[in-house]
Amino acid sequence: MSLIYHLSVKRSLLTAFIIMVTYISAGAYEYSYTFNNVPISDAIVRISKDHPEINISFIYKELDNYTVSAKINTDDVYDALRQTIGINPVSVIKKGDDYYVEAFQHGHYTIHGRVVDGDKEPMVAGVIYILSGDEVKPLTYGITDNDGAFKIPCDSNDVTLKISYLGYDDFSMKVPPSGNCGVISLSESPVKLQNVVVEGELPMTRIVGNAMITTIANTVLASAGTANDVLAGIPLVFGSDGNYSVFGRGSAVIYINNKVVTNPSALDQLSSSEIKSIEVISNPGAKYSAETNAVIRIVTLPPKGEGFSIALYNRLKVAHFALNTDNVSLKYRHGGLEIFANGYFHGGKRRFHDVPSMTTYGESVFEQLINAYTINTIRNFSGKIGFNYQIGENHSFGGYFESGSMKAKPNGRIESVVTNDGKPYEKLSTIQSAVERTMPSHEANVYYSGKIGEGYVDFNADYVENNSKKDFTHFESDENNSERTVITDADNRKRLLAEKLNVSYPLWNGQIEVGEEYTNSKVSYNSVYTGADISGSDTRINEDNISAFVELTQTFGKFQTGLGVRFEHVRYKYYEGGRLDEDRSRTYNNWFPSVFASTKIGRVGLSLNITSRTTRPSYYQLDGALQYINRYSYQSGDPSLKPVDIYSVQLMAQWSCFFAQAIYSYEKNPIFYTAHRYNDDPLVKLIKFENSKARHKYQFAIGAQPHVGCWSPQPTIGVYCSRYATRFLDREMKLNRPILIFNWDNAISLPHGWIIDADFMVQTSGSAENCYLKARSYLNFGVRKSFFDDMFSIQFNANDIFDTNNERIVMYNGDIKVTTVNYQESRNVMLTLRYNINTSRSKYKGTGAGQAEKNRM
Repeated sequence: MSLIYHLSVKRSLLTAFIIMVTYISAGAYEYSYTFNNVPISDAIVRISKDHPEINISFIYKELDNYTVSAKINTDDVYDALRQTIGINPVSVIKKGDDYYVEAFQHGHYTIHGRVVDGDKEPMVAGVIYILSGDEVKPLTYGITDNDGAFKIPCDSNDVTLKISYLGYDDFSMKVPPSGNCGVISLSESPVKLQNVVVEGELPMTRIVGNAMITTIANTVLASAGTANDVLAGIPLVFGSDGNYSVFGRGSAVIYINNKVVTNPSALDQLSSSEIKSIEVISNPGAKYSAETNAVIRIVTLPPKGEGFSIALYNRLKVAHFALNTDNVSLKYRHGGLEIFANGYFHGGKRRFHDVPSMTTYGESVFEQLINAYTINTIRNFSGKIGFNYQIGENHSFGGYFESGSMKAKPNGRIESVVTNDGKPYEKLSTIQSAVERTMPSHEANVYYSGKIGEGYVDFNADYVENNSKKDFTHFESDENNSERTVITDADNRKRLLAEKLNVSYPLWNGQIEVGEEYTNSKVSYNSVYTGADISGSDTRINEDNISAFVELTQTFGKFQTGLGVRFEHVRYKYYEGGRLDEDRSRTYNNWFPSVFASTKIGRVGLSLNITSRTTRPSYYQLDGALQYINRYSYQSGDPSLKPVDIYSVQLMAQWSCFFAQAIYSYEKNPIFYTAHRYNDDPLVKLIKFENSKARHKYQFAIGAQPHVGCWSPQPTIGVYCSRYATRFLDREMKLNRPILIFNWDNAISLPHGWIIDADFMVQTSGSAENCYLKARSYLNFGVRKSFFDDMFSIQFNANDIFDTNNERIVMYNGDIKVTTVNYQESRNVMLTLRYNINTSRSKYKGTGAGQAEKNRM
């Protein structure tokens, strides 16, 4: 104890002595200052006041644009001035006992702006070079501050700005006469030093503005295969094969570099190695159509390489039968010109097994049990050709034309058993043969994208035409050998014209964006029935939609905010038998405001979004023609449906590898499937769409993306709750039971480039809309490997191994209960082959117009 005490005392005395000596030494410096983001002019004024014997000459205004953050301890005045100036473009000249401080440029003009990365995070300490207009003579330079901002005095306004930042592509631009360079976004470019890649350790998923962004480049997802494979591993995104939804929000509109994905094959054509990041916007703002539920934006790495390139893709999917998907993509690139062509084929067979039952309660209980098997033979072809031309760095234009055809033969049999109070009533057997085909569908787009002055302009015009014909034959027989044949001939024609113009301009600490969009669509339905007492249809819908929006975003340090409003005028005309139906025609004039705010508190990112939007009925839901299923079951839409008004509040949070999201939504006039007696017959059911009373929805999800050695797990748990009540058997039935979803994706990286995937999902039973959903789950397994520097790759997947991912739904309405079980071959195996030669993503920058209307069609 004594020895320890004496040693402790000695150490304490020694420590005190060192501190005292250090303090005395520091205090002995003649020039001792600590500056933290102080203008250089103020720092020099302070030095001059503290040392009046030193004569320092400078022009205050010249140095006011430069700041200093430094700790200065020296006995030499020249050294003190040099440390104060740092690396700023300012010189110090000593003449005798006098010191002259002067900026390289005297500042008749001021060049200013802000530099951010692809995720809108500020780029700190970036070097800004100012060159002469011909880019030959260096004039001056500047350094970005903690907010990524810069102000550089300059004697000329005919100059070029260049930016160099480690890990990012160099950037250059012609400085506008005003000197305002706006917000400059740099693209990542991993730096290779003797085969060593310098990478950051940013979280895979983080919040930026109103989006949740997941990094793909340099992660295990970069070798997932195609964009479809990557989207399957993104938090809160569900779906496959080009059809994706966001947790709690519904179907999402997908973009690739601002271009809307209109053909799901585009996601198979995009390699995962070309993707930089994916943004998920759960609560879209004013710049998107009011009918957009969610947005998924795929951002690719910068295009590289010239000459001819080819990409071949083949996927074989096997369940009861085989489906084959083939895609070939050709490109030729030289200078600013790019010419591209795509060919796509999808064909094979698929089996569907549906087991619905419909029960009608009344004086007696009628129940219809159905067992339906359908084998659908599919054959889809499409081809696309287009070009893109880049003029310098600021302008590009292009166009494409796409045409395709589809033929399907959904043939099968339907066995129906009808009981009355549990006793056999009738047995019915139906043989269905059908042909569905589209006369060649056409789609075209032209666009211009460029920078004019300080503003950015994006213009698109689109044309879509799709005509289809359906021929159905139902041969019915019952146990009494009574037979009848019902033939349905239906034609459906759709045509869309659309244009969109967006303009953005730097304003203060952010930008303002304004835009307009116009769509004109025509849809017609014609059907004729033979052999059944059902009237046909002759309907036509003409719709004009004119919209405009303005959105302002501003950044103040770590705080970012946005405010927008969208106006939409819709004129909807419904024609029956060639005559306008005034009662079913509508005119809508709606305003849709939105606001968001995001910030960082320490290492926690937060974002709050408030939006209002609408969902207009699809043309399928508006089709009032009866669709024949069997003699006891019909289906139709409703041309009098009203739009659904939706008001949402969303809160997102992210810390390290963890993320969370909470959403509340209020829906007015939601559209549900309902079932009714047809012509008051308890045996015949009419299934149709109807507006219902308002409902409340709550969603919460939390997940993580840790990285443990070669293992990359991604667990996510979510809760969905809908507060809704319906009338069933003359009493109120509350459908409020929450649904719990647990999803766990895993990727294991092995030596020699092998990657193993194992994904698990379980969803508990609960309520949604006017239905009760039963539990479901799946377990998927996959292995992938690329060869020859990603020129060739092979992938094998086994999906829903235990065949437990099947829909089981119970719907309640009035005195009818409908129970449905759908088996849609979720259990399958897939083999995917890809072959690439000199491939790189397209430079095409067309964003497309009328996307919401395309989705409705």
